[in-house]
Amino acid sequence: MNALIPELKARGVEAIVVLIHEGGLPTGDYNECPDISGPIVDIVRKFDKAVDVVVTGHTHRAYVCEIDGRLVTSADKYGTLVTAIDLKLDPVTRDVISAKADNTIVRSATLAKNAEQTALLEAYDRVAAPIANRPAGSVTETLSRTPNNAGESPLGDIIADAQLAATSAASNGGAVIAFTNPGGVRTDIARQGRRRGDLRRSVRQPAVPQPAGDDDADRKADQGHAGAAMALIRSGRSILQVSKGFSYAWDSGRSRTASASSPSGCR
Repeated sequence: MNALIPELKARGVEAIVVLIHEGGLPTGDYNECPDISGPIVDIVRKFDKAVDVVVTGHTHRAYVCEIDGRLVTSADKYGTLVTAIDLKLDPVTRDVISAKADNTIVRSATLAKNAEQTALLEAYDRVAAPIANRPAGSVTETLSRTPNNAGESPLGDIIADAQLAATSAASNGGAVIAFTNPGGVRTDIARQGRRRGDLRRSVRQPAVPQPAGDDDADRKADQGHAGAAMALIRSGRSILQVSKGFSYAWDSGRSRTASASSPSGCR
């Protein structure tokens, strides 16, 4: 962001708002900001002073803050809030002279559905139904996203294995290992029914744990960018789930240390 400031100023831009997928952890109500912590605090402090407002997310929290003299906002999650940001600009300098924000609760139960949008959604549901409702397989036990002490989860392993299976053919890139970000594994795959646990509701059920199509690490492996994947492993910020044929060890006290080699996967 800071590297872009001179370019923006050269184009006459003075009012600068940053939208960033990172956030903070406040302790107050949705329009307050007492004792905020988290990555966004240091990030905002490192921004060039030309940045006037920062709109954040990621942590799924709601707040209206002033950090390092800048307005910083977040609107919770899933459309539960709308943030109204009011900026006043100097007509001469064209820079922001004041900024304030208000988080408003979206009370969807009191609002009528938009008929046009409802019809559009229903039309797509009908088109997708033959694929979305097709049985996907079965599980005998719930596939949990909960990590063990090493940061590994059964569902994370299975997703990585599935990504490898989908990309291992030469026509699909010839991948030899796959990774997935645990932050993208959103929900368990629960057993359905009393016996086998058929996933017969639809193929959309196994898609729910990864609603964002989180295959970036897999794509890196597919393209041979092993260095990028190892950088993520070493960072200590994300205990990557890995496919069969690969394992790694990490030491939380030595965040830059990693080793990898095993034919049996991360077990």
